[in-house]
Amino acid sequence: MSSWLHQTAILQELSQSYFSNHVDHLATSLATLAQSKGADSIVFSTGNSLKRHASDDMHHDFRSTPWARWLVPQPTPKSFVEVTADAKVRYIQHTTSDFWHASPSPPPDWVKNSIEFRQVEAPPSFTSSVHFQSDGTCDDSALTEALEDLRRCKTKYEVANIAIANLRALNGHDAVKKMFDSGISDEYQLYLAYLEASQQLPNDEPYPAIIGVNENAGILHYEKKSKTAVPPRSLLIDAGATHNGYASDITRTLVNSKYSHSLFADLLRGVIRIQELACKKATPGLSYEVLHNLVHTELAQLLLDLSICRGTRDELVANNVTRSFFPHGLGHSIGLQVHDVGCRRTPPASNNQWLRYTAELAIGDVVTIEPGCYFIPTLLRDCKSSHLNNNAIQELLPFGGIRIEDEILLTAEGALNITRTPNKVTEYLQAAK
Repeated sequence: MSSWLHQTAILQELSQSYFSNHVDHLATSLATLAQSKGADSIVFSTGNSLKRHASDDMHHDFRSTPWARWLVPQPTPKSFVEVTADAKVRYIQHTTSDFWHASPSPPPDWVKNSIEFRQVEAPPSFTSSVHFQSDGTCDDSALTEALEDLRRCKTKYEVANIAIANLRALNGHDAVKKMFDSGISDEYQLYLAYLEASQQLPNDEPYPAIIGVNENAGILHYEKKSKTAVPPRSLLIDAGATHNGYASDITRTLVNSKYSHSLFADLLRGVIRIQELACKKATPGLSYEVLHNLVHTELAQLLLDLSICRGTRDELVANNVTRSFFPHGLGHSIGLQVHDVGCRRTPPASNNQWLRYTAELAIGDVVTIEPGCYFIPTLLRDCKSSHLNNNAIQELLPFGGIRIEDEILLTAEGALNITRTPNKVTEYLQAAK
């Protein structure tokens, strides 16, 4: 058995062993919230697959509401998860004799051992419940915020699933790296290799994989997969996986040695150093926006050290020059959703408008750390020309850009890198038993 499959098997066993504790913890908390609302229960719809593409009879792929899969891995359409005021969890699965589609499968035994399960053909009636609808929304904003706060702090079951999703994605990243190193630059072929190695279909991905070769690495949400082979200078791959409804989100930037460029290689090493520094600096109680601003200061120094920019570090930050090279936020919470909830209650500073996380880091948070440096002509045109070394920038434009992204778990001892140290995640989970 390969190393990643062996590690996955260990983490799967841990995940299943922690599921009962996970359900008990959530049931107790949700029951208290239901009682505070004078409700018999809180009900989460799983959603449905009836949404159609415009002017078409084809349906969108089904993806359950995150609230439902918080308590039941891989819930099926038109079903419900109910948590009663006396802390019982019920999964009410809709089934039908529809001859067009396969009947839904019941959950595995390790799930059924911890919850009540039944199948019904007619939708049940919930007379005195707080109901999260099929679109995942609830008209009680205070309750929604309380549940989002609960989702921020990941249980051991959740950490194990996120770690498995990371392992699957990393195997895909490794397969793409081998192909790119061999000279293959067809984004479509690289994408197919990623899906096969991470054992996914496209609708299993937590988000459409970004596989940008050369200049395309500078398009932040590049989703096109070109079938054209080009000289393989650089590759940015931002691709994740899911496991039991939990997501991973990993980004790597690669260079092909045949087309190496010393300045771009130095810049890549510098961004990797900044990313590692940010991971180390992330500690409970630190404002995430402070960490984001620190990265801009570090990036300014890097741009000066490599003579890509001119001026002083403070000038580059104050004049938003670094934000033309690094326009997005440092990262976001991740879990049941790629951009998970509860971490942007207060708006960021005006120059950090795209920052998705403005809360203080807390024990139990799982967040991404993803600094970047891009060469996007529309943004660079807004910079003061006196700060830019245009000759260096012209040399770097064909490489597109750089982003490095890992996921970290905040613990009492500091940050644990889920992406890079799966063995330590396993040790952390085993020690907690």
